[in-house]
Order: sequence, then structure tokens, then C-alpha cells
Amino acid sequence: MTISTTIKSIFLLHFIAVVLCFPLRAICQSENQITQNYWEKGRVYKYVAIFKDSLADLITSDTINILPTGEIWEFDTKQMLSNYEIKFNSHDSIRLAPYPLNGIKKAWRKNYQEGVISNDTMIWMHPIRSNQYVLTEVAPFPMVKFPIIENRSWQNTLWIYKAFGKFEGTVECSYKIDKQRNSQVPI
Repeated sequence: MTISTTIKSIFLLHFIAVVLCFPLRAICQSENQITQNYWEKGRVYKYVAIFKDSLADLITSDTINILPTGEIWEFDTKQMLSNYEIKFNSHDSIRLAPYPLNGIKKAWRKNYQEGVISNDTMIWMHPIRSNQYVLTEVAPFPMVKFPIIENRSWQNTLWIYKAFGKFEGTVECSYKIDKQRNSQVPI
């Protein structure tokens, strides 16, 4: 598996996470006004993270839970702390862990913490970026700006520091809301 293949695979995971990740606030029909904060302690956001190779063959499929804690993240006081739980099987970690991604060889983790910005103007979060998903660090982070309006677009710059592996520099991110649809999400 090449780095290019890995980045494409991770981008697919990242895209799925972005699409699924933002029923985090209830939006009123009238004027897209935010009515409730969903990023609060006690909630659990469950995802299936799929990692595929360049031929679209499944490499791993994990269940990932994101649990807001209601606490401030110690590394950035603008962010709320969230616990990430990755439920992978030991076969995946034994098979993939010996191959460092992005020049970093790390032990696989089942639990770690990240920050989330959730306010009246946007939700921005760190992606799933441990284990085989480490390369999402260099992809656009999940972000949505309010109000949610079709065809709205915005840009954001992400600075990647040497601590995250071989890649160091900036990632210019472009976001666009192509369409809006209502769906029932259990709360």
C-alpha cells in the first residue's frame, strides 16, 4: 500500500465522518437557527470507520465512539474535550501496526482524547486520527459553519507541525454545503 493509496483511503473515511458527524445541533426550519447544543456530556456518537485499499478491498472496519465530556480540553481552552473509543479487533492491529504511516511507528490505541469547537457559529473537530487513520491529520478536519445554507462555502487553513510525522506544512481546506435534507436522528 502506497502513501497515495493510504491518503485516498483515509480521505474516504474522513468524508464519511464529515457527512455523518454533523447532526450535532438541531437546526430550526425557520432561518436555520440553532436551537440545541448536542455536543454535551452524556451523548455518544457511534461511527463505523472503513479502511480500504486502492482496489476498494476492505482492510479494516472499526466501530468508533465519540463521547463529549463537558470539560475544557487542556491543550486549547477554546475546545471541549471528547473521548474517542476505537473498537478494533486484535487481528487488524497485529497485521497493520508494524507498518508505520507517515513515518511514525506508534502502538495502537483503543482510547484517546481530542478537542472540539462547538459554538453558535460553527462546529470543528479533530478527525479520527489514531492507528490506521493517522493520515486524516493532513486532510481537512470536519467542520460546518452556521447557518447551514445550500451552496454556502468557506475556506480554512490547517497548520501541521513536525510532531505529526513526515508531513509538515499547511493544508488549505475548502468546504461547501451542496444540499440540505432533513433526517430523523435519535437523541
